Amino acid sequence: MTECSPLLPKYNEFMAKYLMTPSVLNVTKESSLACGSPGDFTAAPIYCFGDEDVLGAWARFVEMDNLPSNASACLFRHVPDAKSYAEAVLMGQDSRFPGKARDGPTPTLLPHSPIAMVLVPQSWIDESEENLDFSVENGMIPYYSHGVATASFSDQVNSLSQSQRDAALMALFPDEHDLWSNLFPKMYANQISDKTKFPPVFAANHAGPLLTGPLKEDWTKVCPYEWTIEEREEKCISSQEAIYGTEL
Repeated sequence: MTECSPLLPKYNEFMAKYLMTPSVLNVTKESSLACGSPGDFTAAPIYCFGDEDVLGAWARFVEMDNLPSNASACLFRHVPDAKSYAEAVLMGQDSRFPGKARDGPTPTLLPHSPIAMVLVPQSWIDESEENLDFSVENGMIPYYSHGVATASFSDQVNSLSQSQRDAALMALFPDEHDLWSNLFPKMYANQISDKTKFPPVFAANHAGPLLTGPLKEDWTKVCPYEWTIEEREEKCISSQEAIYGTEL
């Protein structure tokens, strides 16, 4: 029997490459865009619709990285009976809301959270393999939900920023000082030349009540936590501006 647990870091690397830089695995962009994943530090599944080449790509990745040949058995395909995600999470007859789709994870309160999920631009990932590796190794709770038609789809009542549409993934970078002083200037280099227009950086969900952007006068500096709410509102990029940008 193949022991797969030691291969988890390699699986996470494979998933990132399949979903963000598929060409290195000889996978077409169309096949990659058919898939997504709520990736995290556990063996998160890759969900796909239509044509894809996940198992073939995994076999090529195993060979490229000189992994044990039996590592191919660590990834397998499961085809559910449900025809849609909603059908797969319907609550049973013994639940409070039988026949209704379950929300998951359930809503939680994080009254102290000053950070949110950062939208990592696909353009930055495409610049170098080092940028992809950095995101895989340092981005906590990576969430790959930007496939299929995210870049263009709209029902005319959604509130996705352009950064959300153009992202390769969203991930948590808990060191806020490093985020604004180091990562932000690199990831958003082509969007911050005009200092009157702050770009959307955070995803709209997972935003805590203490969330702000950096200082208005210096986008490489953290908004001090010890300031009063009034000081933060006056001197820092607001949470709404950090999520949607200063220009819609």
